[in-house]
Amino acid sequence: MNTKRQSKVARLIQKELADIFQRKGRNLFGNSLITITEVSVSPDLGMAKVYLSILGSEKHAIFSQVKSRTYDLKKDLIPRIKNLFHHIPEIVFYLDETLDHAERIERLLKESASNGL
Repeated sequence: MNTKRQSKVARLIQKELADIFQRKGRNLFGNSLITITEVSVSPDLGMAKVYLSILGSEKHAIFSQVKSRTYDLKKDLIPRIKNLFHHIPEIVFYLDETLDHAERIERLLKESASNGL
């Protein structure tokens, strides 16, 4: 279970990274829509796992670009949160494929319903 501090840190990182993606995302990643679905922070506040949902045809390519720019994104994040931390958490990005799984299940259910199963 997350502590109150972990939850606050996670929300702050999510808010600030979302703003960075909104402001710089089009220049860095084209027209893909990148949404931060969740941020999870370790108990020692040393690592933040950032889950991204990417809408667009080349989601894996865009995700690779995001991962390759982790250093730059963290550099943009530091001035926004440095007054609150002694050490800035390491940022690790993960691709959130929950929507893909939900769409696949929905499609399979529709197919089975139309086949009379």
